[in-house]
Amino acid sequence: MAVPEALQRLRTADRLTAEEILPIVARLSDDDAGVREAALFTLLRIGAPATADVETSLLKVVEPDPSPYAREMALVNLRRSFGGTEKERAAAARRAMQDQDVAVQVRGLAQWALMHQSPEVAPDARQRAVAETAAFLRRYGEDCGRADKDWGWRLAGAALRS
Repeated sequence: MAVPEALQRLRTADRLTAEEILPIVARLSDDDAGVREAALFTLLRIGAPATADVETSLLKVVEPDPSPYAREMALVNLRRSFGGTEKERAAAARRAMQDQDVAVQVRGLAQWALMHQSPEVAPDARQRAVAETAAFLRRYGEDCGRADKDWGWRLAGAALRS
């Protein structure tokens, strides 16, 4: 926990360059899930460099990574560092909404909704995103059997509201 904090302070003081962050990005493909998760957490704190290589590395974590936590954090890193509704990032968020892990599903939904709240998004695309978000929220009915039934609906509702 101390290392990401120290790196964040260096980044805030403009004493940590994007090039110096690349060794952390390289850990996204480490064999150890804990190392990948630590790298993703650190990138959340300091910001992943917005390069095509970093985007590709994050997209590779979103789906095939065996760690749900890593998949979830990769989604957040993608939105924070790259924003927008670029085709591959939006597709990754939509696929995450079908992930086997409910936390990843809800995080994918939140990222999907946040991508579509920007004024530059075409009205028809925003309406489709609202419809998909509402359909996802409806999964939390009275007979809900989802593992996230106690908390997931809050995130889904907030995504719809955004």
